[in-house]
Parts: sequence; structure tokens; C-alpha cells
Amino acid sequence: MGREGADGSPLGRFVASALRADAGAHVGITNRGGLRADLPGGPLTLRDLYGVLPFGNEMVRFDATGDELVGLALRMAARRLGGREASLELDGLRFAWKETLGSPEIVWATVGGAPLDPAALYTVATSDFLIQQSAHHFGFAPRNPQPLGTTDLAAAERVIRAGSVRPVAEPSVLRVDR
Repeated sequence: MGREGADGSPLGRFVASALRADAGAHVGITNRGGLRADLPGGPLTLRDLYGVLPFGNEMVRFDATGDELVGLALRMAARRLGGREASLELDGLRFAWKETLGSPEIVWATVGGAPLDPAALYTVATSDFLIQQSAHHFGFAPRNPQPLGTTDLAAAERVIRAGSVRPVAEPSVLRVDR
């Protein structure tokens, strides 16, 4: 399972899914730069997983409004519009965007398969690394950040052992005007 893909990768979506599932959150977010290796085919070992997540980032859960998640989606789309690859990997939040008059426009967005409610409060699971740089990565300050006392590596290992996370084939970010 690899890290390739301009709008996200199966490995990135898998790690974001593991964070979301382990934290019991609506949305999981990881950073592509923190994924340091691809997963080889065949049986998975803890060494393989450590190669992907070697930093021991602590997991954090926080609250975000639907409006803030739409803003995050717009930031991610603007990055792609500027010719750069995705820096964040998502699970639970999916959105489609298009270019309108040189700017990104969100066509639709869902959380957990249901339409995103701009007024709703959603829980998000991520790493302390991203929380420390939230203004840069998210464009907003997370509400009520709660360290979970575990690492991204430990969370991924737990959900793999439990069999509760499967690779997510569908991309979280879709450009619909091409």
C-alpha cells in the first residue's frame, strides 16, 4: 500500500482511518509527510508499520464545526489548484471541488457519509504534530484538544489487530471539473 496520489493515497487514508476508529471520532487526519514508508505486500509486521509511522506522534482528539471543516476542504483544494500535492490525508470527511473563476469551490461535502452540517460540531482525531501547526495545516484553532495518551503507531496496530480498519479505496478529495 503506497503513499502516492496527488489528492491522497490508500496508505494515508488507511492511517487517517485508523486514527479516527481508535479515537472514536467523526474524522481522522494525518499528514502525508509523516508517512515514511510504503507497506509491502504480504503479511504485515510491526516493523513494517513502524517504518510507516516512526515518530511516535501522540494522538489528539478535538472538536471542529462543519464550517471549519469546509474551510479545511477549501484550503486543501486551493493547494491542489496551486499545483501542489495533498499534505493532509483524510478519513470520514469527503468532499468534491471544482475551479470557479480561478478559486476552489466545494461542490459537496460529507462526514461519515452524511451531508456535512456547517453548524454541527464534529470530533476529529489527529496527531500532536498537526495540532502544534494547526493554523498552517487546518486554518483554525482546534476546540478542546484532548491528548489521548497513545501514539499513532499504537492506534494503527490496535485497529489492525482488531480487524476494524480496511484500506479505503475511494479518495477523500475529488476534483469534479476535469
